[in-house]
Amino acid sequence: MGRQLVRSCSACGNDVSRHSPFCRHCGHPQAAPLIVWLLALFLLVLLASYVAFTIYCMCNVQEMRVSAGYVVQDASPAHVAHGPVGGDGQASPQTGLLPESTD
Repeated sequence: MGRQLVRSCSACGNDVSRHSPFCRHCGHPQAAPLIVWLLALFLLVLLASYVAFTIYCMCNVQEMRVSAGYVVQDASPAHVAHGPVGGDGQASPQTGLLPESTD
């Protein structure tokens, strides 16, 4: 038949259902199945990886902009106030970046 539906409580020794989170006789919590612990560990590792990747990207955003072909320009308010980017080579008002010249 496989697995039993009841097991004995580790605190009082009475029979407890495998699906019950605690003993109905003494209230002692029962151990969680292994799959719950593995899922919790996986989610913790996934969250830690996301945080580490976000911090890494925030620290290297300047290098990513340069490698993407943009040159960082002065983004002071006086320089940005020239208006939207046009064919005249002005910097973007949102980022202060100029496309890298190809000539």
